Amino acid sequence: MKTASVKKTSKKLITIPSENKFRAYSNHTGILSTNYDFKMMFGSIESATDSEITILELGSVTLSPHHAKAFCKNLTLGTVNKLIIIY
Repeated sequence: MKTASVKKTSKKLITIPSENKFRAYSNHTGILSTNYDFKMMFGSIESATDSEITILELGSVTLSPHHAKAFCKNLTLGTVNKLIIIY
């Protein structure tokens, strides 16, 4: 079984905000996958009854399997997991 390794860098990370930067709050997510990619869908629950939930679809992000694996590893072993433990 082949394992992926993530190389850490000591380089300074500089981020430049885009003029068209998009921000949204999501309280609903879904994941679809094929042999070629993973698609994460984000939405906001608008209303809910005993029989149905209405979700406003806000957007989606499609990742290659390699990027999805690295993202997942960061969620479970990285900064996000440390913040969840504190929460």
